Amino acid sequence: MKFLLGLVCVSGLLFPNLLSSQSAGSKVDLENLDHDLLSNELIIALNNYRKEKGLSELEAEKVLSEAALDQAMYNRKSNSVSSEQIKKKKITAFDRVRYYKGLFYKVDEFDIAVEVDSKTRLKSSTKTQPSSYREISEYILEEWRDDRKLDVLLTDEAFFKVGIGFAPNKVNQLLFASIVVGSAPYKKEKNFSYSSKSHKINPYDREVCKIFERTYSYLPELFSNNLRIEGNRIVFYYHDLALIEGILDMGKDALAVDIMTNEQFACDHGNMLHPSPVHKGMMLKPVKKSKLFKLNKLKGAKEFRADLGAIPAGMDTSTLQFALLVIKDKCLCSRISTNNLKGKNIRLLDIELAIDTLSISQNIDSNSRFLEFTVPFEKSKYDYEVEDIKPFLDSIQLNRFNIREIEVTAYSSIEGNPISNMNLQQRRAESILHAIGEYQLQEVKTKIETHENWDGFMESIKGSPYEAEYKNLSKDEIRMVVNSDTLQYDLEPYLADQRKANIRIFVESIYIDSLTPEKLPSKFQASIQDEEYIRSKAIQTLMYRAVLNGELDTAVLFEGDIPQYKQFVPLANNRVAFRMQFQKKKNSDSLVDNLRMEIEALLGVEPTNGHINFNKQAIKLYYWAKDLQFLIIDEENKVDQPKDFYKDIRKLYNTKIDNYKVNRLLLNYNIISADFYYDRRDFRNRIKALKQVKKYVQKAKLNRTQTFIMAKYFIYQMQIDWAVQIMSPFIKSGDYDSDFMMTYLSISIYTEKLVKQETYYEYLKIASEKYGDEFCELFRKPGMSKEYLSDLKIKSIYCENCK
Repeated sequence: MKFLLGLVCVSGLLFPNLLSSQSAGSKVDLENLDHDLLSNELIIALNNYRKEKGLSELEAEKVLSEAALDQAMYNRKSNSVSSEQIKKKKITAFDRVRYYKGLFYKVDEFDIAVEVDSKTRLKSSTKTQPSSYREISEYILEEWRDDRKLDVLLTDEAFFKVGIGFAPNKVNQLLFASIVVGSAPYKKEKNFSYSSKSHKINPYDREVCKIFERTYSYLPELFSNNLRIEGNRIVFYYHDLALIEGILDMGKDALAVDIMTNEQFACDHGNMLHPSPVHKGMMLKPVKKSKLFKLNKLKGAKEFRADLGAIPAGMDTSTLQFALLVIKDKCLCSRISTNNLKGKNIRLLDIELAIDTLSISQNIDSNSRFLEFTVPFEKSKYDYEVEDIKPFLDSIQLNRFNIREIEVTAYSSIEGNPISNMNLQQRRAESILHAIGEYQLQEVKTKIETHENWDGFMESIKGSPYEAEYKNLSKDEIRMVVNSDTLQYDLEPYLADQRKANIRIFVESIYIDSLTPEKLPSKFQASIQDEEYIRSKAIQTLMYRAVLNGELDTAVLFEGDIPQYKQFVPLANNRVAFRMQFQKKKNSDSLVDNLRMEIEALLGVEPTNGHINFNKQAIKLYYWAKDLQFLIIDEENKVDQPKDFYKDIRKLYNTKIDNYKVNRLLLNYNIISADFYYDRRDFRNRIKALKQVKKYVQKAKLNRTQTFIMAKYFIYQMQIDWAVQIMSPFIKSGDYDSDFMMTYLSISIYTEKLVKQETYYEYLKIASEKYGDEFCELFRKPGMSKEYLSDLKIKSIYCENCK
């Protein structure tokens, strides 16, 4: 066994006359103590305990044994038990290990004095005296385990090595024992010259670094992928010289690189890190501020490039890991590990034009035979006019349905109080039935139900920042929170969709011939020739859905002419939207130009149409995204086109366009604004625009794909917290793919306030089991640095799956 050989070597050198043929059951005689035998028994006891905890066994190590013997002898001399010494170079266990030339990044110690002839009762034995080697070993282990603070050391998975020293005091019949545990030792590279004092750089000091950290807390993310290898040189590049000048603003500031090998984090042994508090591997000589700026060849371009040193000779860069060290006033203030965050800037997110189709689902169940549609209500309003419901009722007549019963379920949103909400629900249902009655349908049976829309509210906040906060609250608790003025404003986009009435119309017969896809194009042309607006709109709606279902070719949507009459403007607008949806990939620029002209022409006929005005603003966003100079600000002449554009988009809230669609326009407006103001060096308004992007992301009902695009945008903008916030609901619900999960893991490692450490480990475990190879690639170049395996729980999960 490795530990036995090691201790025999050490103890044999130190106590050559004490070797004997005693056994583990032999009574201990301090006059003739077998140090090797007692060490061997104690290590067996320690490792049996660690095996019960699922930990690796400890192996004996010479330097640790020397440090342990040193402390045992010190305690015997002082006739007391202590883990410290007076001598400066030997104060702590770590100091003593370094004194004996050990390179362990983590070390700790347990010290004890055993009264060998006392009547001490073992907790696990009926014997009253630890007389044998085995009993004394078990006694020491039990004393260690009973000390809660020290038991943590015994079960620390960072420890792989152990050294034990004994110093008997024959006069007092005391046996002083010292046990030193340590991590795997660091192995120096032969072709590198190490600085004994880390180039005189001081370890991290909170007082020295606090202003820097408060100002530049985002540097670990920002500079996570800015080291480059050019030949055998390590180069740091950043596109903004001004930022670097702000960071390195003191004379003793510097940058340095810490080079580590993959072998330091290999799965077949413990992490082998250099014991320096400044670096973990080979630290290159820091390059001071004055030299960095003097040798910057990109100063004219207002960029920054710095050569930070050479890779040691004979080393393969594919086996190396790098960390950037930011030094302030000769103190290490930031250690930046490599991490490829994969951020991506965008100018537009899924611009879709508004289509004015009938508000009918057309999902007809031939068994239950009913039609459904939804009527929205504004906040606190209940009046509904026949004109608002006429298109749907016309479609009923068009399809010649025989109505048997009308069922109205009226909902209110959850804010306010239950009694007022109940009255509001009843009035809404009665308003709907009154409007239907004015349309003069045949007399039919009616049924009214009223509810506060709790299910709808909880469904609408899925994927939002409020989901986790509310899911464990009672209805009364949620209502109390929602009714607060500030939060009600923030929740309005989620509450608005809950104010509605669902109408279900049961029918006795359905004429399926009117819905046959192949007959729709000819019926559409006939309805236009007959100037039957409602009929043509219903058929156009059915054709569109047939195209989406693959039952018709897209060409049918563009066949025939649509008259330029006011009542037919919605049909022409829909064609514009169809062309954007189905033809955008072909000649997109010229297509958008044509669509813009068509929209302007339609507005000349019907300037108040909400759908056309929506599409006008959407097309305008397309132009602005392509050319940031499309809109201008002329302060001298008080011209602010972006501001006017913003007001035009907000006017769409007063139309029948769904709020979330308007929110998507405003989301895109602010995405473009952020770049627009950046180009103008107007950073105040740029930051405001980014905050608005965050606001509207949560109100735009984005799906997972869209959310992922926005998360990458936030990563690019160094808003890592925001990216984690919008991705987290999908992770929690299990709605993700490999790319989504790996990106989430690479960024949430920076956001412990949002993703607690234990939760992060759980996600790592899920990813490792679900995605295997993709998970392993996460910790290979150009992904996350293997330095992240310094966290032993991360390493454990990695090594279980990626050996």
